[in-house]
Amino acid sequence: MSDQQGAIADNRQTIALEHWFFNKMEGLRFQVDELSGQPRVIVPYQKTEASLPFASIAKEFGIAPESPDALMLARIATGLKYVKGLFPGDPLPKEILTGEASWSLSPKHILIAHQRVAMRLVSLMSADEPTVTDPVELLKMVDDPAIKKKINAAFGVAAEKLGLPPEQKEEVIGFVNKLANEIAYIEALREIYNEIIDMREKIQLARKKYSREPLVRETADQVARLIEKATKEYGAVFEGIDGHTADIMEMLRNLAEEINYIRRLRDDLHIRLLAWDDLLTRWEEITVECSMKVTELIRATHRFLAPRFMTVVDWLDVARQERMKSNRGPIKAMAWS
Repeated sequence: MSDQQGAIADNRQTIALEHWFFNKMEGLRFQVDELSGQPRVIVPYQKTEASLPFASIAKEFGIAPESPDALMLARIATGLKYVKGLFPGDPLPKEILTGEASWSLSPKHILIAHQRVAMRLVSLMSADEPTVTDPVELLKMVDDPAIKKKINAAFGVAAEKLGLPPEQKEEVIGFVNKLANEIAYIEALREIYNEIIDMREKIQLARKKYSREPLVRETADQVARLIEKATKEYGAVFEGIDGHTADIMEMLRNLAEEINYIRRLRDDLHIRLLAWDDLLTRWEEITVECSMKVTELIRATHRFLAPRFMTVVDWLDVARQERMKSNRGPIKAMAWS
């Protein structure tokens, strides 16, 4: 049974397992292994921890594929895509229960999203109206009386385009609020993307600092190339979202469908960006200078980025460099099965 099938078949909303193992082991938690990406049961053991794959647990304790515990483990595995860890008794992530997000928003992101959608409506009234997309600029407009007046008029125009009388613009406001509340999650993720860009700038600075230390510089160069790939990849996603939301009337006409579309993008981005949290914090807190701490962070960043953004060609290039360093001659291209 697949994770998705298990999630559909089981309608429990909190983590509850029947087998004694899950209830007797104090401190037991569920977590995804960073290297393999597989869900595992983590059990404290003396001064360390034991990490057990779900499949091994099920086999060891004879948990049948169609049993309630097997279905719950499938739901936990799906839920772990959206959170860093779960404990017995925790509510399952909302993403697999209602489609909503399991993480909260700041008032700032909600405000930016509402202003973004409102300004899309304002552009309906005049082709000469500049399209503002920068979050900082959008926030500056929130209290502008002239902008507020334009937005109020735009609600009436939108009502007409939706086939509603202008006096029913309150209904349009309701549609806009629903849409903006979903887009607010994209704005929160955009902020993480901007933090990755800031991290990229620090990495470039580190390259300069280590320009006379070949061993560290080579790793820093590789990290710089990989972070460039990452920012371009994520940037293209946000550009695509912004391009899609430009047709604001189409979104309002198909609100339910568009909300589902935004949620799919939200979940995909959230899953991919969730893993960056610790690394972003480390780069934010560090002062870039030639030190053991910065050297280790550069290496840790390479270990994080390489499996996610390095292509086969990149791996071959690295292997060639290593082979040339050891004077063992050129290597042959690998055969991948």
